[in-house]
Amino acid sequence: MSFAKPFIKRDDDEGGYAALMCKAHECPNRWSVSNSMLCSAHAWADPKKWAMITTGELHAFSRRSAPPPPPKPVEPMTMEQKMEAVAKLKNLAGASIDSKLWARKLKERELAGEVLSNLQQKAWREVLRESL
Repeated sequence: MSFAKPFIKRDDDEGGYAALMCKAHECPNRWSVSNSMLCSAHAWADPKKWAMITTGELHAFSRRSAPPPPPKPVEPMTMEQKMEAVAKLKNLAGASIDSKLWARKLKERELAGEVLSNLQQKAWREVLRESL
């Protein structure tokens, strides 16, 4: 036994999507003010201005649904730019990296009087091979 109702698409959209839309003529928004079944743009405005508000909402809807502009083409790098980038990478690769810097900083913090957790104390001592 199934309690689910089958989906029936109706041409007149009776009780479907149209029932969710703002009651102002041609407004693209769903209603959000339940006592009037209007969108908030129309519900609080003077009915004489509804046509202008609807036009503004249609323009905003079309701007939101428009595809984004294509990305700008990237200019190819010149040989000088490529050589400069390679030189920077070589400098970075050649620089010595201190893998124990974090342990030395923890040691400095502890010697300065900061209270470290037992795990922090144990970790820096183990890495720098120092005992209590």
